Amino acid sequence: MTVIFHLWLILMYFLKRAYVSAISKVIWASEKLFFYPKLAEAYLGLLKVNKAEKMIILDIGAHKGESVKFFSSLYPKPVIYAFEPSRISFAALKHAVDKIEDNEISIFQIGIGDQEKVADFFDFILSETSTFIRPNINSQYLRRKNRILLQFHRDFLNSTPTRLTTVDAFVSENKIDRIDIMKIDTEGYELQAILGAEKALREGKVRIIQFERHMDDMREDSFVAINEFLSLLRFKKVYEIQHFFGNFFDIIYEKSRD
Repeated sequence: MTVIFHLWLILMYFLKRAYVSAISKVIWASEKLFFYPKLAEAYLGLLKVNKAEKMIILDIGAHKGESVKFFSSLYPKPVIYAFEPSRISFAALKHAVDKIEDNEISIFQIGIGDQEKVADFFDFILSETSTFIRPNINSQYLRRKNRILLQFHRDFLNSTPTRLTTVDAFVSENKIDRIDIMKIDTEGYELQAILGAEKALREGKVRIIQFERHMDDMREDSFVAINEFLSLLRFKKVYEIQHFFGNFFDIIYEKSRD
């Protein structure tokens, strides 16, 4: 009986993984159809480069390489620094990067925040939603999401101690003198990543910032704080693109040229 029970648990585990994987594939298929074309239009309008010029891009929250592949197809041989703290997603990111020919892509299994430290990283079954932000356990959105993913509410509280650094520290260590695009998708940790880039932003090293904004009750909406901070540093919002699934957007700010 015990053997049968354990076999049943193993079967349920793999069936659940397959189910969540199918949901993830549907999400990214919709992103390719509805989100990335709009994002490409926005960037091609903002950053027109010749073939001799190489874009320098920070991809913060690179997941499995979706944005890396997007920027690699949009611009000729960009220089990309990609950061992904999740061990499982990082393995998929490495696999994706290895398949891009003649690339100048460096990947780092580390988080980006407002200080160098070790923090709890919540690595969820739907890896797109993994984050350093502890979820609100009273969130109605979270309860609905858990029902869809067939997971227990407590599963969202499993975490792993993970190292973080800052953009400013990374830029200093690697002697980076400019960043054309700083893309941030950290599931609620965007404000901390931006605050950790304050020196680079004040020195005018960053031209474009793209970050994700969620509007649900699972985490605090830090958009007002981000907008105030970037406005003080003479960045202005130029694009807001809604995703096909969920109530969330990608917002693009550009450094004012006047």
